[in-house]
Amino acid sequence: MKNIYIYGVLLIVLVIAFGGYIYYNSSQTTPSHPTNTGTQTTTSALNTKTSAATTTSTNTTTTTTTFTATVPVLNGAGSSLAAPLVQQWASQFKVKTGITVNYQSVGSGKGQSMFFDRTVDFGATDPPLTQSQYGNYSGNIAQIPIVTAAVAVTYNLPEIPKNVNLNLTGCVLAKIYSGLIKKWNDPEIKSLNPQVANILPDKDIIVVYRSDASGTTNIYTLFLNKSCPDVWTSDLVGLNMRGNITQLPTATAQKGSEGVTAFISSTPYSIGYVEVQYAKSANLGIAALRNPAGSFVIPTNNSVVSAINAVVDRLPSSPYADWSYVPTLIIYVNGEKAYPLVTFTFELFWKNYNDTAKQNSVKAWVNYILTEGQQNLLDGYFPLPSTLTNNLLKNLGWN
Repeated sequence: MKNIYIYGVLLIVLVIAFGGYIYYNSSQTTPSHPTNTGTQTTTSALNTKTSAATTTSTNTTTTTTTFTATVPVLNGAGSSLAAPLVQQWASQFKVKTGITVNYQSVGSGKGQSMFFDRTVDFGATDPPLTQSQYGNYSGNIAQIPIVTAAVAVTYNLPEIPKNVNLNLTGCVLAKIYSGLIKKWNDPEIKSLNPQVANILPDKDIIVVYRSDASGTTNIYTLFLNKSCPDVWTSDLVGLNMRGNITQLPTATAQKGSEGVTAFISSTPYSIGYVEVQYAKSANLGIAALRNPAGSFVIPTNNSVVSAINAVVDRLPSSPYADWSYVPTLIIYVNGEKAYPLVTFTFELFWKNYNDTAKQNSVKAWVNYILTEGQQNLLDGYFPLPSTLTNNLLKNLGWN
C-alpha cells in the first residue's frame, strides 16, 4: 500500500512538470497574426530539416521600424532692418503650418551672398538686386517686397524733451556725417530748431554708422545724396559707409541695427540711423526730416503711405522684373506729407527648388507674407499696397 502511494505522488509530480513544460513553450511562440500597432513589422522565418528526423523547426526574427514625419524647415538670412518682423512672422507661420523658418540677422550684403551661395533658402535685402545682378539672374530669382519700412534718424540728447522731435535736413545730416558739423549747438542745427535752440548742448556729436554691409546704410546714403548732392556725392552711396566719417575721432561703427540701437541707447549725444521699430522699442529720439516740399515730417502711417501712394503706379508688377530703380524712385519722394526715408525690404527666392517639399514650403511662406503677414505687423512697419500684393501673387508662376 505504501508503494502504491509513492507511485501516485510521483505520477502527479510528472504530470505537473509536463504541463509546465507545454505552457512554457507555448508562451514563447510568436502569434501568426500580430496586432496592428501603427508600426511596420517585418518577420523572417528560417526553416531547417534535420537528417535524422522529419520534424521542421522555425526560427522567427521580428524587427520593428517606427516612421517619423519630416518637419519642413526653411533657412533665411539677411536684413537686420526686417529681422524683428520676419522673426515674428516665422513664429506665427509655424503655428499655422508646422513649417519652421530660421532667420539670421546678418545684414543685407551678407544675406545676398548666402543666398547666391545657396547656404540659405532665401535672402533678405533692403535694396533690390542691382541692374548687373538682375542681368545675371534674370528669370531665375523672384524678388518679393515683403513690407514697407521707414528709416529713422535717431539720437540720444538728454536735454531735449521726449515729446520734441528735432528738425533736421539732409544737408545738415550730410555735414554731420562728413565731419563738417561737429557740435550739437551748431548754428545750422539751432536755426532749424528755434523752440529748443537755447538748450542744445555744447557737446561733440558722436556719429554712429554700420560696420557691416547694410541695406539700411544704402538707403540712408541715397537719401543724403538725393537731398544734398553737393556735400554727399553719388560715389558715397552704397552698402558700406564711405568718406571722411571713417576717419572721424568722434565716429564709431556698430554691427547691425541691433548694435547701432544699443550704442545710441547707452551713449548720450550720439546720432545714427535705424529702422523705426528699433528706435521706438528703445524709446530713442526720432528726428523730423525735411522733405522736398519743405515740410518736416516724422515717420507715421500717414506719412509713409503718402510716400508710397506717390509712386505706386510706377512700381513693377512682377517679382521677376527689374526693381533696381525703385529705391531712387521712392526715397526723398516729392509730396507735402511724405516721409523722405521710406523703402521696401525684399526677400529673394529661386524660381525653382530641386526639392518638391522645399518648393511647397517656400510657396506657403510667400503666400503667408503677402496675405496674413500684412495684417500682422510690428509697430514701425507698414503694409504693402493691396494692388502690389495682388500683382505679385498673380505673377509668381508657382502653381
